[in-house]
Amino acid sequence: MALIAIALASYAKGYEGILVTMVDGTTATINFDENPIIKLKPEKLVVQTDIATTEFDRSKVARFNYVGDVTTRVDAVVKNDVKVFNKGGVLLFANLPVNSEIRLFSADGKLLKRDISTDNYVLNITDFSSGIYIVKVNGVSTKIVK
Repeated sequence: MALIAIALASYAKGYEGILVTMVDGTTATINFDENPIIKLKPEKLVVQTDIATTEFDRSKVARFNYVGDVTTRVDAVVKNDVKVFNKGGVLLFANLPVNSEIRLFSADGKLLKRDISTDNYVLNITDFSSGIYIVKVNGVSTKIVK
């Protein structure tokens, strides 16, 4: 409950932190005022703060990224609102800037495809077998299940 109150208070003064998006669409936020430490373990994403430690099952995490005002104390982070959707083996992209670098990786990290986006860009993955893939757009990764 205290974590929710702190998160709500942070929105009033300008939020800056980490947003964890789960495969089912739910989200969790961790405010930078809580001094987060992120640890990627084989099966867990662990976020430790001054207040609490939160563990996320890595198979249920779609992505995590920085959110907030990039003009504050984190200068090297770029906001990325690109969303990736799998519709019958065709990857659709929302908010994808033209000339974005798109890379598709297998679950074991092998680069399967590299491309530069055009207007109304789609990526056909129907020829790939069912499984988990990572789509990296301009340096931000999203897990896709086919």
